[in-house]
Amino acid sequence: MLDNSFQVLKEGISIASGATTSAAIALPTTSTGSNPLYVRVVAASGSVHIKFGKSDVAATANDLLITTTPQILKVAGLTHFAIIQRAATQTLNITAVEG
Repeated sequence: MLDNSFQVLKEGISIASGATTSAAIALPTTSTGSNPLYVRVVAASGSVHIKFGKSDVAATANDLLITTTPQILKVAGLTHFAIIQRAATQTLNITAVEG
């Protein structure tokens, strides 16, 4: 049994990427309605670039690459994210995880 495992207690969001950066999108909240400390991100197929920040965040092709391998990332203190496609339009799923 893992004592340091995460739980998903609320549904996440899926967003399609485009050739230009998305508008800043609010991070999904936790089951208590607060901003998450961690999120799980995964591309449905292909890959996208993501950047976390505040309400004015914008993504570029030089930002963190997210693929079909799920990743858990720390986003404590951040409120929004933006994505941009790597090649063709992709879908990103992002979910708040709780410990």
